[in-house]
Amino acid sequence: MNKVISNQNVNNNNLSEALMENVQVAKNTVAVMLDGSLMSLEAFLALEVHPLGKLFSGVVGSSYRSLKADIAEQGMTDAIVLHEGKILDGKVRHQICQELIQGNSFTGDVTVQTLPAGVAPLRYLISQNLQRRHLNESQRAIIGVRILTGAGNDFKGRTDEQVAELFNISQRQAIAARQVINKGCPELIRLVEEGVIRVNMA
Repeated sequence: MNKVISNQNVNNNNLSEALMENVQVAKNTVAVMLDGSLMSLEAFLALEVHPLGKLFSGVVGSSYRSLKADIAEQGMTDAIVLHEGKILDGKVRHQICQELIQGNSFTGDVTVQTLPAGVAPLRYLISQNLQRRHLNESQRAIIGVRILTGAGNDFKGRTDEQVAELFNISQRQAIAARQVINKGCPELIRLVEEGVIRVNMA
């Protein structure tokens, strides 16, 4: 079922003044399609990230710059996927698109899709990220434990052994990741998430 988000649903207070100024410049050069219907550029820019979408950390540093350069040159080739009206998959691409539009340097089309009914959002997110990203065992362990402890009923009650199987890690790594999350400081957890240090060392 097609869905159109109107400007009335947008809270422009979420956008910086600089971004809003550039929206008027770029709105005629960027087409955003949501489930086959036109979506306003303002509504697209104001999209928020779904809580499940925050379970996977985004790309940073040189990987982020490379992706931004590719999108600036080639446009958006992958759809941004929404669940409950918020970004489930594609938060980094959405952020890059915001920056490019703000700089008036993006003129391509953007496809936004709603997660089909009957598809489990968490399982979809895990599948997409594990296929797309080159995550080491420690990163997968941290993500797996984070999902186990904070993603709601989809994975409630799962054991470290089940998480290890799902994320292709050892049970020992799953246990270590749980200890890091429960006892580690935010900076230590971030370093493991970004692949700087291994979970067993942390």
